[in-house]
Amino acid sequence: MVRLNSVLRLASRIASGNDSAFSRALMLASAKPRPPSPPAFTPQQTVSTTPQLNWGAPFQPINTNHTPTAGYGVYSPEYLQQLELNSEPPVYGPTVPESFDSPSFEPLNFDPLNRNDVFLPVDNVAEQEPVIDEESAEQAQGLADEIAEGKGLDLVGDDELSREDVVERLEAGGYEVESAEWGLAGDNVTRTTITDPGTGETIHEYYDHDTDRYWIEVTGEDGETLSQSPVRDDEGRKVTVSEDEESGERSTRLEDDLGDGSVVEITELTGSDVVTITTTDSDGNSETVVVAEDGTRTTLDPEQDTSRGGVDEIVDGVANGQSIEEIAEEQGLTREQVIAQLAAAGFEVDSGVEGQGPNYTDITRITESGSGDLVVSHETGPDGTQTSRVIDNDGNETRRTENT
Repeated sequence: MVRLNSVLRLASRIASGNDSAFSRALMLASAKPRPPSPPAFTPQQTVSTTPQLNWGAPFQPINTNHTPTAGYGVYSPEYLQQLELNSEPPVYGPTVPESFDSPSFEPLNFDPLNRNDVFLPVDNVAEQEPVIDEESAEQAQGLADEIAEGKGLDLVGDDELSREDVVERLEAGGYEVESAEWGLAGDNVTRTTITDPGTGETIHEYYDHDTDRYWIEVTGEDGETLSQSPVRDDEGRKVTVSEDEESGERSTRLEDDLGDGSVVEITELTGSDVVTITTTDSDGNSETVVVAEDGTRTTLDPEQDTSRGGVDEIVDGVANGQSIEEIAEEQGLTREQVIAQLAAAGFEVDSGVEGQGPNYTDITRITESGSGDLVVSHETGPDGTQTSRVIDNDGNETRRTENT
C-alpha cells in the first residue's frame, strides 16, 4: 500500500510535467520494503513458541522437557507423571520489562517474578534434610541413651511421659522408630527399633507381653551386636531365675541395677502356692513377707529363718509338747509369724483335738507341703499320755512316750 500511494503521488507530478520527479518515484518504488515490526511479547505468551527479538537473539524459555538442568531442581517420577496428567504449559509473567525492545535487554538474566532465576515448581522438598532444632535433638539423644543402657520405652524420661510421647520425641529429634511383631507365631513379642540415621546404629527393644518382660539390644550399621541387656521386668529390674534341681524350689531375683540398687527375691516351693518375698533396700535392710495360699500376707521378724534348718527350734518345741502359741510367745513372735515361717520353709501345721467324748486326743502335727510326710508330731491322750514322733532328713524316726 505504501508503494502504491507513492506511485500515485508521483503520477500527479508527472501530469504537471516534472520529469525528474518521475525518475525519483521509480527509484523509490523499486526500493527494499520496510521490515515488519517485531512481535509483541505479552505475559500470557506460552513456551510453545520461542519469540525472536528484533536483533535476532532468541528469548530463552523455561525448561519444559523434564530433563534435569542446572538451576531447575530434580524431578521425581511421581512429579513427572503429574506433569503429564496436568499438561497445561507454564506461562511467563507477570511483567514485561520496559527494555524488552532494546539491545540492552538480556533474556538469560531476566526474572519476571523479580527473583534470581526462573524456576518451575518441583517436588524435591522431601529430598531435603529435615530441620531439627537443637533442643529436640538433645532430648531425643538423652532418651536414646537411656534406652540403650537398658531402660524400656515405658520407663525413660519423666514419669508423665507415655510410650507414645517417647516415640514422638525420638522422631522429632531425627530418629526413625518402627514397631512390629517379632518371633514365631504365638510368641506375643513386639520389637521396636530406634535407628540413628547419622551413625546407622539401631536400638532394639523386645517386649514379651505374656511375662511383661523385655530386653534391649544395640546393633551397629552392619548389624553386628554392640551390646545386649539382661532380661528386665516392667519396672526395669534385672531378672535372674534359678531352680534347685533337688527340691524344685524356684527363685526369681529382681535387681534394680539401673535405680537404687534394691533387690527383691521371690521364692516359690514345689507343691505349694505359698510365695516368699524378701526385699533388701540399698542400705542392706531386709524384709520378708510370706503370702499364703489364700492371699494372706504376713511380715516375718528379721530374725526368723525360712530355711529347713531355721525351723529346727520350732520342731524341737513341738516334740517337747509345746503348742504353737507357746512357741511363738517364747520366741517373741505371733502365732501367725510362726505358721508363716514354717510355710515359707515348706511345712504345714495342723493342731487341734481329734476323737470324741472321753477318747479325744490333743495333737500338734507338722508335715511337709505337697507330700504330706510327717516331720514331727505330739499327742496328748485322754489319760494324759504324751507321745512324740520326730523324723529327721534321712528318714530316721525318733518316738518318745511319757505317762503323766
